[in-house]
Amino acid sequence: MGYTIFPDGIYGEAVEECYREVVRAKSMYKENFNNQHEGYAVILEELDELWEEVKKNQKNYDLDAQRKEAIQCAAMCIRFAAELTKPKPFDNSQEQINYLEGKY
Repeated sequence: MGYTIFPDGIYGEAVEECYREVVRAKSMYKENFNNQHEGYAVILEELDELWEEVKKNQKNYDLDAQRKEAIQCAAMCIRFAAELTKPKPFDNSQEQINYLEGKY
C-alpha cells in the first residue's frame, strides 16, 4: 500500500472525500468567504440540504444522497475553519505568491 495522509477504513474514506470536496468547491469559488456570516450561511445551506435528504422518506433512505450532502457540509466546515486560520509566516516569496493566489 502506498503512502496516504488518510487513515484506512470508512473514516479515512470520508475524510478523503471531504478533502476532495473542499478542493472542488475552492476551484469553483476561489475567493475566501467574505466574512464569518457568509461562511456560516454556506454551512447552514449545506446542513439544510442534508436535513432535506434525511426527511425525504424515512422508510427508504437514499444513503448515497445523504452521504453526498454530509460530505459537502463537512467540507464547508473544513473550508470555514481553514479560512479562519491566521496566515503563517512564509518561508519564501513563491510560497507567499501561492497563498495570495489561493494556491495553498
